Amino acid sequence: MKEFSEIKLGKTRICTTRSENNVPEFGVVFADSEGTFWNQVDTVVRPPIIDFLLARYSKIDFLLATWQHLMELSYQMNRPLSFPFDEYGKLLNNISLIKPGAMAPGANGFKYVNGSSWLNRVVFPVAREQFCSDAVKACPSLSGSVLTLDPGDVLQLNNGRPKSYPGSSKFVKMLRDDRDELDFLPVKIGDDLVDHNPDSEPLEDIRNTIFEELEAKLPAFLDQHRDAFSEHRRWSVIYQLEVVFPDGSQKWFIDFSEETPKVHPGRNPQANVFALITASGLYALITGKKGWDYVMLGGYYRRYNKIYEVTPLGILQPEASLLIDLLELRFPYLQLLESFLSRETEKWLKFYSTPDPAECKMALAKA
Repeated sequence: MKEFSEIKLGKTRICTTRSENNVPEFGVVFADSEGTFWNQVDTVVRPPIIDFLLARYSKIDFLLATWQHLMELSYQMNRPLSFPFDEYGKLLNNISLIKPGAMAPGANGFKYVNGSSWLNRVVFPVAREQFCSDAVKACPSLSGSVLTLDPGDVLQLNNGRPKSYPGSSKFVKMLRDDRDELDFLPVKIGDDLVDHNPDSEPLEDIRNTIFEELEAKLPAFLDQHRDAFSEHRRWSVIYQLEVVFPDGSQKWFIDFSEETPKVHPGRNPQANVFALITASGLYALITGKKGWDYVMLGGYYRRYNKIYEVTPLGILQPEASLLIDLLELRFPYLQLLESFLSRETEKWLKFYSTPDPAECKMALAKA
């Protein structure tokens, strides 16, 4: 069959749909008296294709949508690893043009295994939960009509209305939900972030200090400095923090769209700001023993964001300079530098006699 070819099997019409990708691939539309179903697979669809189909079928009752702009060769070809705002915006715009009666994210849902598993951090920029939320923003008529289908689920279309039957397939079964392994985090590939605890601080002290900071002091800081996070609230920032301890890592997140943002343990699949830091590095910031020059330039801190807002007219992005990093707000650079210089001054005064401590501190600052 060629593109836009149509055949009939019984009372069902089957039509192949064009892809703008330069490989031999089709989407497919199934239409009969029960409704019209378009499986886009992972084809590249542009508005003229949508116009052609809507002229032929008038309405798509159920859309199995392309939703993941795969970045399969970005790392290998030294291309940018930033979030693909433009291409993702086109996928959402397609949905707003199609205006399906209901939909579910379809392609693409595979994952890499074995020696290729590191690619899971750079190939799949969108989490399924995020896409489902974005689709409704792009096409408000879909509210309440976005389904999520897992391997093994069955979907039936009756009189244009879809109904899903989770896990009822006789030949497909989902073994486990491991979609968290596909979280897009390009700063977490290559050499893993490892905490070697270079100052040999007691691990119990590090752990207790960090838990006290994240579960008691940081929530109080968020409440006391609400005005500093006005842009975070405006852009519905969900901040995901991963702290890498010498014996494993732990995650927390803060949802700034909450009336009173709290620090929650665990992973949030809709996070749009990500920060990774070694436990000893965060401990050094909390205690003031070291500053951002050590943590950032030393490679003990990595961060990445994909902040955007979906509107019916496209994707909007914030001005980066307005969204100050949470940890940098909590532990100001100059304040840490002052603390560090004071400690260094006291340390070196034990070895060198000087009539003026301020003079020694000034010399260190110049150095």
